[in-house]
Amino acid sequence: MFHKIIRRLAILASLFLILWGAWSIEKGHITHERVDRSAVQIKKKTSVLFFYRDNCPDCKHVFPLVSVLKDLGSPIQFINVNNRMNHSKARQVYHVKAVPTFILINKQRKVLSSYTGSDLRSIKKFITQKIPKVGD
Repeated sequence: MFHKIIRRLAILASLFLILWGAWSIEKGHITHERVDRSAVQIKKKTSVLFFYRDNCPDCKHVFPLVSVLKDLGSPIQFINVNNRMNHSKARQVYHVKAVPTFILINKQRKVLSSYTGSDLRSIKKFITQKIPKVGD
């Protein structure tokens, strides 16, 4: 009986640590990106522009996937529209009306395609299938 209780407590403690670790990693990604993306200069290369807001639940939902895709080599530029300059450019130049929004641009910064939404499969497909076809 005593061993069952100890084993259950160990399982619960392990589960708690895993969940806490996952939560802190995700929160760390959001905080890190927020600090690093205050005013963004859009690079002249074929890439996906990821427009997001800090307080957007859908953005927080897709952020881990987008971060992993960027870490795996997808050319993604994070643009936080909480910043006034980024917000103005998003609305005036790229006609962003909602977040999260993904916009594929070429080297000349011409919009080739866009997707607005939080469906993870659609985002992964948009990023992984559009980029190789365009090239630099």
